[in-house]
Amino acid sequence: MNLEWRLNGLLLRKLGFVSGQTIQGQILTVDDQWNGLRLEIPVSIQLR
Repeated sequence: MNLEWRLNGLLLRKLGFVSGQTIQGQILTVDDQWNGLRLEIPVSIQLR
């Protein structure tokens, strides 16, 4: 499985984020067919 994603810097600024702030969340993977795989991976991204 390959996961590709990106953050849009212009959109983040429009939403009020500034350099030095940290965005935190989770990446969730779910097996829609068999419901056998579910991974939750915390992610933290600092804006520069």
